[in-house]
Amino acid sequence: MIKDNGSGQFISELSVEQNLTFEFAARIFTEKDVKFGKEQKQSLGLIRPDGRYTSLALILSDQCPYTTKAAIFEGLNEEKFKDRKEFTGSIFKQIEDLQSYLYVFNRISSDRAFRPMLQAVKLPVKS
Repeated sequence: MIKDNGSGQFISELSVEQNLTFEFAARIFTEKDVKFGKEQKQSLGLIRPDGRYTSLALILSDQCPYTTKAAIFEGLNEEKFKDRKEFTGSIFKQIEDLQSYLYVFNRISSDRAFRPMLQAVKLPVKS
């Protein structure tokens, strides 16, 4: 869980870890034909003006210390536990792994190519 520090600016704060890699994130950006070099990392707020990484960079990095946990229960209540799993790594990897995990238990057909963090959102144009 990410604790609110009161400033409301967690993602732009200096990351406690500065030795970061972005192999998984780079793969995602490459798949979408989007550049992900130093200039883009600066524009996205991953690198501060002083050249150091932000907390947002930490979350997107392969070294992300935060995890996602999922549990599967049988039926509509939480009485019969079936399985659980914890996901680590870049938040992009966690989302992809979580989707794959849930897909195994999902008896309804779905489009596995869907990646919510990279889908374009079309908003109505105000006149």
